[in-house]
Amino acid sequence: MSNLQLLEDALEYIEEHLLENVKTEEIAAHCYCSKSTLEKLFRNVNNISVHDYIVRRKMVLAARMLRSGEKSNLLELALQLGYQSNEAFSRAFRKVWQCNPSQYARRYPFAELYPRLLGAPVKGETAMSKNVDISELYDLFTQRRSCWFVCVDIRHMTSINQISRKAGDLAILETMNRLAESAGEEDVPFRIG
Repeated sequence: MSNLQLLEDALEYIEEHLLENVKTEEIAAHCYCSKSTLEKLFRNVNNISVHDYIVRRKMVLAARMLRSGEKSNLLELALQLGYQSNEAFSRAFRKVWQCNPSQYARRYPFAELYPRLLGAPVKGETAMSKNVDISELYDLFTQRRSCWFVCVDIRHMTSINQISRKAGDLAILETMNRLAESAGEEDVPFRIG
């Protein structure tokens, strides 16, 4: 199996089992490789560990559920996402969103901070231009014909990650927050890649 196929299989497995307490060992076993091989490949291509990617994707899903009002009971949401306690879930949520789940809806009008990756970059793409799932955005584009879409390139902000991955994440969160504050009530801020 090629490294690209292995990575795509791992990403698909993660998304299919996002509501479970999936471990890196399980993903590696599913892909017929060692845990260390999967971790090295994931870090080299995505610049993040498998565990951190899973946590970020779970927190995007949690934010989406909180925004939609689908889940109001935090313990129920925590258990649905594979956390054993409300405290563990709240710690993970705070690490990604820099606020408690109960404060989230008041602070951020967006949920797609870490979009789903669909695979490794193809030839000619950089690490910042990975394939992401934009099917929900496509639906939005087709529904809103008389509007503008403003794109912001944060590629030059990636040097912040050399200082600290947490600092880079905070910079992206702050950029999204500023875009959301500048947007009108009908506007939808989103991140691709």
